[in-house]
Amino acid sequence: MIAPESPAETHPLNWRWSLGVLLFLLTTTLVMTRPLALRLTTAVPGWVWNDNAEYVWKLWWLKHTILDRGVSPFWVSHIFYPFGYSLANGELSFSQTLPALVITLTWGPAAAYNILALSSFVLTGFAAYLWLTWLSGDRMAGLLAGIILAYVPYRYHMLGGQLPLLGTQWMPLVFLYLERTVRCRRLRDAALLGLFYGLNALASWYYAAMVGLLAPVYALTRAHPWRESLADHRLWACTLVALTTASLLIGPAAWPYLQAQTTGGLTHPLSETDQWSASLTDYLIPSMFHPLWGPWVAVHLTPTTELWRAFEFVLTWGFITSLLALYGWRWGPRPLTRTLAITAGFAVLFSLGTTLHLHGRPLRIPVPPAVARTFNDGFTALLSSVQGQPEAYDIGRPNAVPVPLPSLLLYLLVPPCRGLRVWSRFGMVADLMVTALAGLGLAVWRRQQKTPSRATTAGSLLFMALVLFEFWTIPYQSYPITPRPVDGWLARQPGDFAIIQLPYAAALNGQQLWYSRYHGKNVASGYGSFFPPEFTEHKADLRAFPANESLDLLRAWKVRYVLIGADDFNEWPGLASAIAAQPRLSLAYDDGTIRAYEVRP
Repeated sequence: MIAPESPAETHPLNWRWSLGVLLFLLTTTLVMTRPLALRLTTAVPGWVWNDNAEYVWKLWWLKHTILDRGVSPFWVSHIFYPFGYSLANGELSFSQTLPALVITLTWGPAAAYNILALSSFVLTGFAAYLWLTWLSGDRMAGLLAGIILAYVPYRYHMLGGQLPLLGTQWMPLVFLYLERTVRCRRLRDAALLGLFYGLNALASWYYAAMVGLLAPVYALTRAHPWRESLADHRLWACTLVALTTASLLIGPAAWPYLQAQTTGGLTHPLSETDQWSASLTDYLIPSMFHPLWGPWVAVHLTPTTELWRAFEFVLTWGFITSLLALYGWRWGPRPLTRTLAITAGFAVLFSLGTTLHLHGRPLRIPVPPAVARTFNDGFTALLSSVQGQPEAYDIGRPNAVPVPLPSLLLYLLVPPCRGLRVWSRFGMVADLMVTALAGLGLAVWRRQQKTPSRATTAGSLLFMALVLFEFWTIPYQSYPITPRPVDGWLARQPGDFAIIQLPYAAALNGQQLWYSRYHGKNVASGYGSFFPPEFTEHKADLRAFPANESLDLLRAWKVRYVLIGADDFNEWPGLASAIAAQPRLSLAYDDGTIRAYEVRP
């Protein structure tokens, strides 16, 4: 048996190895994320300038409200003006952003964002190293696990804007101390389990739900036989300590979100949620970020032509990792490998979302129209009852029905799960479990050698090199953190008024948050996971711009200037002529990249 089953077992952790692993991970991170470190204070990574802009602004906003003004950061009065906006409608990632306040104060929000992003690779890898070294008793197995989890393609694509989802460093520590708690029954381990789960939840509410659903699967499988475990009062005491610790840490930050959830504000429509369901093929398709095969994969194998959407379905853990994981599952300690495999299976199942998809497209079973109508009407009634408001079940068809999956049941019965739009992200927990199996696989292979030798060490290093090669990436695109000329012009305009950038797609964009820092004006739109209903109910009027009903709405919101980018005129043929024919709009600013039109009564 590889994994030590006795609490008295010692593990080969020492400060020299730990420091060496940290330095190795830092070096490989700087190389894998090139050229990010060279633009630490001037640009942020991303394929589009949207989500990254949102989180750079939030880093500045936390510093501005907490340190400069001494007020709560949750309420923003100048975004989605005149209604205002609660940041409980999105992620604040407190376990990352609060420790970065000093960096934001010293070097600015761009540096804070980049340092958080870079450190997440190092810390995630190091946490995986600690976990697998403890599980396997083998430092090399721990290092391999650190490499896999740090640079798995899922994490790399999150670098482009999903700062909360980069906060994966707490996950391995949750399962490390969950394993120690189940195995050793120590209250100290239980307290650390609660601490790391709390930090994991405060990194991302997605991770709170994902680990909250899958950690019990791990614990129940690992605690078998259950009759003995249920009779163990020490284990119940550990459970209470872990839950109490996590609740004390999460509670204050979660309260605004719970309030928003009770009003039904944090709910994604089922039709939207279903679009973000993974397919089993997503785990088999190689990374689109690799410089050799990535371009071909992006063109021929990705489930969608929209690159920003395809990023959410990069779930592969690689060929080398798969081989080692299979070896670990076959030859590793059976109780532990069974638990890891079952938890990975549940994670994959949840990642498949609410209905079954094949290569990005929903699988629908042909049925007679009467059956389809009954099925769809039944689900419409069910949705209306659980959500307290009517919602049509619009993922069916007149002559076909989808194949429901367990995540649909969670969506219907567990209110917080209705706030999970992208179920494919459960693939991160699958990555975590497969990483552990691969680490155990290497440990098995090393122990099966007759005696430790240079050949064994060389073989271990070869496996690590192959993983790094398979996860090798193209250089990451980045966007400069600078104001636009129009922001300076807006800042000089006197009076209390609002602005909005149109068309509608441009209005709902993280850029609107970031640029508000420079021009200081109210913005009649904004960005986040959820939008105020007072705004979204006027979607049709905003899309009708520059019609009179749209201008009447903007005047009611005290909007003086409408901004339109030069590229949007090319994307929306007829927009320029429609504006020219509207006497209530006059051109007030034009720098060749963006125009500002003044709205008249």
